[in-house]
Amino acid sequence: MPLYDFNSGDSGCDFVVWKQTESIEELKNLAHLADDENSVYSAFKNEKRRREWLSVRAALNVFYRDKIRIFYNDNGSPYIEGGRYISISHSGDFVIAILSDKKVGVDIEQNTARIHRVAPKFLNDYELQLCNRDGFCLTLLWCVKEALYKHQDRSDVDFSEDFICSAISDCEVKGRISWDTSGFTAQYRSIENCIVAWIIK
Repeated sequence: MPLYDFNSGDSGCDFVVWKQTESIEELKNLAHLADDENSVYSAFKNEKRRREWLSVRAALNVFYRDKIRIFYNDNGSPYIEGGRYISISHSGDFVIAILSDKKVGVDIEQNTARIHRVAPKFLNDYELQLCNRDGFCLTLLWCVKEALYKHQDRSDVDFSEDFICSAISDCEVKGRISWDTSGFTAQYRSIENCIVAWIIK
């Protein structure tokens, strides 16, 4: 049950990165499911979905040593009680959760060749030129836009037109959102073959 040490750069934020190595039963024991959570868990037919769902709850329990209940709003976005914000993402063996005093969005994506096929669906011409067909860059911008989508918590979004990435540095991506003139700064890191991007604002 590896918990990766991952500094978010924000003092009001906890960044929990978990690599799944446990069996379903081990995860279930670590997750300490309540009766209503057991009902939700039992309804999942897909084992991958079960593992992801259990893993984030197990990770939070191990990290905090106390049970943290995750709820979902009408858009399907997670939230917790107590006034803090949460965002969750899964990819491959990894599960990530950020809990913050500010609104937050996080995404993790595996860096694979598939990105070249799907990139034109979510990147505009400027962003495609910015990446110059580099797979890491394309995956990074996909990650950033997914994190933005979670941060904004609204469904009426055109990824290529509403989320515009304009500059990339060693650990940040800057850009703008069509309905927000203040712009955004996303942070990112690599973990093994994955890229993690997050927005805290």
